[in-house]
Amino acid sequence: MNFAEFRPWFDERFSLLLEEKINSFSKESTSTDVFDIAQYAKMVATGGKRFRPYLSYVALGTSDPDEHFELFASVELLHVFALIHDDIMDNGTTRHGVVCAQRFFAKQYGGDRIGEGLATLLGDLVYQWSYESMFSYTRSHPKHAGELIDTFAQLIREVIHGQMLDVLSPVQVALSEDLIIQKMYLKTARYSFVQPMRLGYIAGGTIDQHSAFTETYGRALGLMFQLQDDLLDVTEGHDKSSFLDVETNQQTLLSWYMRTKVAPDTAGAFAGYLGRALTADDRHQVAQILEHSGARAYVLSE
Repeated sequence: MNFAEFRPWFDERFSLLLEEKINSFSKESTSTDVFDIAQYAKMVATGGKRFRPYLSYVALGTSDPDEHFELFASVELLHVFALIHDDIMDNGTTRHGVVCAQRFFAKQYGGDRIGEGLATLLGDLVYQWSYESMFSYTRSHPKHAGELIDTFAQLIREVIHGQMLDVLSPVQVALSEDLIIQKMYLKTARYSFVQPMRLGYIAGGTIDQHSAFTETYGRALGLMFQLQDDLLDVTEGHDKSSFLDVETNQQTLLSWYMRTKVAPDTAGAFAGYLGRALTADDRHQVAQILEHSGARAYVLSE
């Protein structure tokens, strides 16, 4: 299957899996509220890109993807968990066209604290489902079970490490270029590209032949993906543009360049926009500064 074929194949099965997980979990009590909360995981999961499970599928090289669906599902369930928690940390508003879980629950049940608490628990539940799917897969495919579980655990540790760096970034002293790249490597390249491919190659018994390729290609693809995302955030007129990195003073390669590579007056002008809500005119000015300073060109050249 190519990606255009894989995505609807996966979505159909993933939707059914989520329904099974939600129904099984909800049977623990007669609470309709708990069912509705668990059901919201399906709302967040709808519309995902699905390239992480696809990378595992391609690496596995299977002619029978149904046999390995639980492996692919474990990767995507982990991603859904990460999205729910990421939206809490970022105070996100929408995800895949629906209201972020913590905001939906806050409105539904009357308060930010309960909204964040329920969203945290929902993320925890989806996290448990991801491990449940991985363990179920390794029980039916025991040959590489130990290495699959170890790699899955490593994936989780790495993305948590990267997210910690990300959350700390706005309140820390100026980060070095190297540490910013380490942050991108852990929370994007390893999480979204290197490790999903490794899981597929491990399951197929070919990781020894492909380990170097997985690291080299996955790192390059992942860093490019994150840099492109950083650029889109500060690109006017793009539907993904939000200038959130500027408003939250997130340290990226763009901000590192502005801090270390430009004239003091230009650096000062850019710094004046950091960490505050931006108007439409502010966003235009920031975009112009990044363009004329060479920051955008620098990131594009990386």
